[in-house]
Order: sequence, then C-alpha cells, then structure tokens
Amino acid sequence: AGARVFVVKDLSGIIQTTPFKADGTAVAGITSKVVTTSRDLTLADGTQTITGAGFTPTTCFCFAAVGDNSAAAWGFADSALTDGELYDRHAVTANTSIIAITLVTLNTAATALNAAAFTSFNSDGCVITWTKSGAPTGTVNLTFLFLR
Repeated sequence: AGARVFVVKDLSGIIQTTPFKADGTAVAGITSKVVTTSRDLTLADGTQTITGAGFTPTTCFCFAAVGDNSAAAWGFADSALTDGELYDRHAVTANTSIIAITLVTLNTAATALNAAAFTSFNSDGCVITWTKSGAPTGTVNLTFLFLR
C-alpha cells in the first residue's frame, strides 16, 4: 500500500524498475532463501533451530508434511513474531482442515499431535518450539521460505 513503481533504466529492452514508498524513498530489495529440514515426531517437547538462510529473516513460510500420513500444514510467521497456519485434520475428522494460531500442527492419528510454535528469528533462520500430545509417529519434512 502506498508504493509506486518508476522506470529507472531501459537496457536492451529489459525494463529495470525501482519501487518507491509514498514519501519518495526507495524500497530495498527482498532477500529470500528456501531451507529444508525434518523432525522425528516421536521426540519429546523441545526447540528446533532452523539454519541455512544466511541472513536474519523478517518473515517465513513453512510447508510441512508427514510422508507416510495425510498430516500436512502450511504456516507463516511475520516480523511481529505472529504465526498462523492452515492444517489438515483428516486423521481426526475426515476431510477437515483448521486455521490456527501456531506455525505447524500435525495430527498423525486422532489422539496423536505435534505442534510447532514460532519462537524467534536469528542471524541464519529461526527457532521453533515443538509440543507433543499422545504418541505420534513418523517424520515431518519441513520446507521454509525465509524473506527479508
């Protein structure tokens, strides 16, 4: 909102643009990095440090799926450290999904759940905090898109 785009150069038919804020100051470019990792869902509650971004992110998106199960989640965290998600609850109630206020929730069975809350950004990625309920099994594959 309030951003304007001005053409600053035309090099060999390729238009180069720089976005500007409403006050006329230039908007810095976006830096992004995709990082993949996993977690054994049988592990106890605890933190997991996600590294590999190469910078301190201000936003992330997380895509999570358990390979041998229908459990999946699509989450995000913003610069205010607010997280949210859409997750598949098929293991609890067939053909249902939920919007929640956490980064990742995985129901691998009706009474087995893992949830990851967003904790903080750091100089190379982020930290998430896992909690476990029941006796979940499997491994979750996580793909993070970090932005700054």
